[in-house]
Amino acid sequence: RTLIIGAKQDLENTIELLHSLKVVHIIDFKAGDADEQIHLGVPTTKASEVSQSLLKIRSSAQMLSLEREKQTISEKLPEKQIQRDIALKIQDMELSVLSLTETKTRIEEHFRKIDERIRQLQPFAAMDIPLQDYQGYDHLTVFTGYVRDIKKLTDSLPNITDEYELFTSATDDQMIALFIIKKYTEDAGKILNDCGFTEVKLPEGTGLPKQFLEKWTAQKQELSEKLLQTTKDILDYRKRYAEFILASEEYL
Repeated sequence: RTLIIGAKQDLENTIELLHSLKVVHIIDFKAGDADEQIHLGVPTTKASEVSQSLLKIRSSAQMLSLEREKQTISEKLPEKQIQRDIALKIQDMELSVLSLTETKTRIEEHFRKIDERIRQLQPFAAMDIPLQDYQGYDHLTVFTGYVRDIKKLTDSLPNITDEYELFTSATDDQMIALFIIKKYTEDAGKILNDCGFTEVKLPEGTGLPKQFLEKWTAQKQELSEKLLQTTKDILDYRKRYAEFILASEEYL
C-alpha cells in the first residue's frame, strides 16, 4: 500500500499520470483518528464531469439492452474524436433513448391492458347478451362461467325450480349464464359444482361484448404495429451508438 501526498495544484496531473501508468489501483480513503491531519477530499471538477458522463452512457446502454460481449469496435477511434463525440453526442443520445424507451413502456402497458380486457370479455362474446343485462337484479342471482357437463346441468336444474333462464354458448367450451331466483342460489351453486362449474367474473361496462371485442382487437393491432416500430427504432439506436458507447466507456 502506498500513500501519496502532494500539493493540491498537482492533484489532477498526478491522478492522470497514475492512471496512464496502469500500475496503481486507487482505493477509497479510510479516515483514521479524529486528530489526524489528513482528511477525505472531494472529487475534482473533471472527475465529477467524467462520472456524470459515464453514468449517462451506462444508463443509455442499459436502456438499449446493449450486450457488450456481443459488440465489437470496428476501428480504434482517435482520442480527440472520442472526446468530441462525448461532448456532442451524450446529451442527444440520453434524451433520444430515454424518449424511445418511455414510449415503448407506455405502449406495452396499454397493450397489456387491452389484452387483459379482451381476455376477460372473450367468454361472453359467444352469448349475445349486453353486459348490463347480467347485473342489477334484486331478486335474481346470475352465475357466469364454464361447465364440463352441460347435459347434467340442464337435467338437474328443473328438479329445484323452473324459475330460471339458462343461456349457453355455441362453442365447445360450454360457457353458460344462469339467471335464477335468489332463494335457489345455494341449490343452484351445488348443482353447478357437481357439473364442474368454473366461474368467469363479469367485466365492467355496458353494451354487446362483440362490439367491444371488435374495437379492442383493432386497438391491439394498432398498438402492436406501434410497438414493432418503436422496438425497431431502439434497435437502430443501439446499432448507431454501440461503438460510441463502448469506445467512451473504455476512454472514461
